[in-house]
Amino acid sequence: MTDNISASEMERAVRKVKDSFNRGDLSVIDEIYDKEFVYHGSGETAHLTRDGWTQFVRGMLTAFPDMHIQLDEFFTSGDRLCYRITISGTHKGELLGLPPTNRKVSIRAIGIMKFRDGKIIEQWDVADDLGMLRQVGAIQD
Repeated sequence: MTDNISASEMERAVRKVKDSFNRGDLSVIDEIYDKEFVYHGSGETAHLTRDGWTQFVRGMLTAFPDMHIQLDEFFTSGDRLCYRITISGTHKGELLGLPPTNRKVSIRAIGIMKFRDGKIIEQWDVADDLGMLRQVGAIQD
C-alpha cells in the first residue's frame, strides 16, 4: 500500500537525513530509507542497495569526518523531493585510495528522492566528483 506523503513530511525526512549525516549518525538510514532502497549515482555508486548506500556514506564520513551538508534548495512534486545541496569538509581520511591531504573541499550536488509508504525508496544524485578530486589534489588542471 502506498500512502500520499505530504510535502512537509518529505521536508522533515530530508532535513532529518541532512542533520543526522552532519552529526555522523547513520542510524537514520534504517529509520528513513526503505529496505528496498536503491541509490543511483555515477561510477562506483551507479547502483547501490541500502547497505551499499550506508557503506558509501560511512566512507565519505571517514574521508571527511567534518562533512557538512547544506540544503540550499528543494521542492516537492507528488511522491518526490528534488534538492540542491553543498557538501563541504576536510580531507582527513582515505578517499578512493588517496591518502589524506588535509585540504578543504566544497562541492555541489543535485538529486531526487522518491518516497513510498513514508520512506525513501529511491534516490538519484549528480555531484561534482571531478571538482572534489581537483580540490584534494588528485587531478591537476
